[in-house]
Amino acid sequence: MFAALVAPADAQLFGPRRVEVSLHASRAAIAPGETFTVVLRQRIAEHWHTYWRNPGAAGEPAELTWSLPPGFAAGQIQWPAPRAILAAGLVNYGYENEVLLPVEMRVSPSAQHGASAQFTADVYLVVCSEDTCIPEESTVSLSIPIVAQGRDDPEWAPRIAAALAALPRRDESVTARITGGPAPVLSVALPGARDPYFFAFERDALDYDEDQRASSGAEGFSIVLPPGVEPPGQAPLSGLLAYTDADGARHVLEISATPGPVLPNTSGVEYAEGASLDAASMVAAVVLAFLGGLILNIMPCVLPVLSVKALAFAGGAQAGEARKHGVFYFAGVMATFLALAGLLIALRGAGEAVGWGFQLQAPGVTAALALLFFVVGLNLAGVFHIGGSAQNAGASLTASGGAAGAFFTGALAVVAATPCTAPFMAGAIGVAITQSTATTLLIFAALGLGFALPLTALHFVPGLQRLIPKPGAWMERARNVLAFPMFAAAVWLAWVLAEQTGPRGVLALLAIAAALAFALFVARWSRIWLAAGALVFALTGAAFWRPLLGVEAQAALIAEPWSEARVTQLRNEGRGVFVNFTAAWCVTCKVNEAAAFTPRVAAAFAEENVAYLVADWTNRDDAIAAALTQHGRAGVPLYLFYPPDGEPQVLPQLLSEGLMLETIEGDAE
Repeated sequence: MFAALVAPADAQLFGPRRVEVSLHASRAAIAPGETFTVVLRQRIAEHWHTYWRNPGAAGEPAELTWSLPPGFAAGQIQWPAPRAILAAGLVNYGYENEVLLPVEMRVSPSAQHGASAQFTADVYLVVCSEDTCIPEESTVSLSIPIVAQGRDDPEWAPRIAAALAALPRRDESVTARITGGPAPVLSVALPGARDPYFFAFERDALDYDEDQRASSGAEGFSIVLPPGVEPPGQAPLSGLLAYTDADGARHVLEISATPGPVLPNTSGVEYAEGASLDAASMVAAVVLAFLGGLILNIMPCVLPVLSVKALAFAGGAQAGEARKHGVFYFAGVMATFLALAGLLIALRGAGEAVGWGFQLQAPGVTAALALLFFVVGLNLAGVFHIGGSAQNAGASLTASGGAAGAFFTGALAVVAATPCTAPFMAGAIGVAITQSTATTLLIFAALGLGFALPLTALHFVPGLQRLIPKPGAWMERARNVLAFPMFAAAVWLAWVLAEQTGPRGVLALLAIAAALAFALFVARWSRIWLAAGALVFALTGAAFWRPLLGVEAQAALIAEPWSEARVTQLRNEGRGVFVNFTAAWCVTCKVNEAAAFTPRVAAAFAEENVAYLVADWTNRDDAIAAALTQHGRAGVPLYLFYPPDGEPQVLPQLLSEGLMLETIEGDAE
């Protein structure tokens, strides 16, 4: 799409070209050996923007490729503070209207007096509007005379000095801490500051489509950061911090937050106990929690589970054991709500920033719940049966009697409810997480009581029981239909997992789900088939578990796109090169990448300084097709290892960790 939208080279500003770029220097004349500043000026069309060093959710930063006289040297771009720009629903970091990008230049000590120094830069940038992004390329030049005594440019020296003075600077007196967890917390000791916003240097550290939640304390403030592909917390986190001081002035400074617990007295995210509630406030919080629990029963993430329980009631649960089932369902709900409250209390005591639904921030929990809903759906659809009667979903999963099934249904309903927030809940939960342990447990108990009440009442009130139709053939049809809300819940959780782990996490979930369905389906035939199904499930889980537990990002190799020219360049540098010819639709490729490209293999690549190139054939590419043909292959996968010296080695189409290590490390021995 970008190629089709590139403006012609001679396009003018506000016509096809959206950014006018030019070079300007702080010096009108330069002397040998001195250092001065050049700026790339961007004049950006109205309603368009360019990008900062970390562009945020989309976009690319500007790139400069310099052509300089011999002995001259150019530094890196010194990036001005960006602003957050919302475009097409995505938060981007960049610039509007006009921006100056300073670059420090060093003049060669041997530069000749009387000559002129020519500075040329090839500029590549991406400029975007609300609905369109266009890459633009330009070449800009600047000629400056070389004299014995340099002198400032009267127009641009003060403008460039002002631009340099406005650059964000590091303040060593400001202490910052990054606390890892499902919701990382950046705490900064900066009393009196308000309205903070953090611009991370590393693009993969944060999720830019989610809000940063800030709160302040006596000694500073804390920001709950939405984690990205590589969540912060294990290593120092650097970036720019924008905030407003007590006088209303806006400031931006550079910080580097060290890993550790939340700084004391920087905000409520430490979950220090707030002021004790008076009697009226306590009653209000408990009533709000109770009402929120009642309404939670009709939220879309809960209805499928409760519908299955109601169906079980129609199958005869309204007989003598109805009250017993009601007691166990009530116990399952209350025990699970109090267990969640206890876990939340423990995590907040450890400095974690947590709230309602916090467990779904872990990819492993999301995947496990998706598989659970999938299995419940398979059971309701008749793929497998445990027991002969129309038990509820909880009983089917526990393979126990009706009481155990009722208890499990209550627990499952609570877990399924955590992604939903009903009206009145937010205020009650907000109070609960800032109060004492006893108050927190009381509010969560009220929430559980409201949630459990409707279905529990169905077990104890005969008048309500008479509203349920008598058992009949309709039950099996209704049971089968209810499988589809379960499948829908599993699909939704798979989408959540995609946001957490990317496409490889979803691939792993689907592979394990297919193996699990196979195992459950064949288990009914005989014990031999049961063992075969269990073996398939175990092998699939062993091959695909990493992305589901968030290990994928840590284990991933640093890849760059393949080209013959890049292979030649790397080999000329004396480096080994591993090329992975792959495609998104290649099942063998993905199995190999999940099973063989492990953290040990990634470490071996780094230790042996082997470059990793990926030739992605997902879409048609004639160069990749020609390379495959050259090596006698009609398709992917193809794995090539180029040792620093010698001919390339063609690896088998099925890889293992041991084979990869032997290939990479064996060459060095």
